[in-house]
Amino acid sequence: MSITTRILFQPTHGAHRGSPEPWLWPLPRLDGALPCVVSPADRACTDSLAQLGYPDRISSSELVPVFAPMDGAITYAARATGGGTLCLDHPGGWSTSYSGLDTVLVPSRDRCSGRRKRRVRGGDVLGYLRGTLRVGFGLSRWDDGSWTTADPAECLGGWSVQPWFTAPLSGAGSALAI
Repeated sequence: MSITTRILFQPTHGAHRGSPEPWLWPLPRLDGALPCVVSPADRACTDSLAQLGYPDRISSSELVPVFAPMDGAITYAARATGGGTLCLDHPGGWSTSYSGLDTVLVPSRDRCSGRRKRRVRGGDVLGYLRGTLRVGFGLSRWDDGSWTTADPAECLGGWSVQPWFTAPLSGAGSALAI
């Protein structure tokens, strides 16, 4: 018998129809708790990101991963006062951005650097949260020569959520409902 911790489903959101790869939530199912949009993006501010987190959990002493939602290339990675910031470009003109990471697992880079962009696969860990369980998340698409911001609350409903357990599971051989 084999147990898998990675079950992926094709998204049903209209913006991603025809996409060959499934999209994943940037945050995992944490000990059974599903992530959600805890604070929507501020439409009045163009660089404001939605806050993703857990409705019943505000903090954790354990590291909680932040995943790449789809295959892509890291176009920006830096450490700022508020934590780590990342930007990824994905197929189909899509781009995702993240802020407030406690740990970033990629070297710093900017969009103008001559280094080759580091590729990631959907589900790869980009960094970790510790303490506060909130990450800034933005979703946009290059369309007709300009960026169009998409509301994450409207898109994330069709994305798969990966499981993550902060404590060891007890009971050898017990079945997991994922």
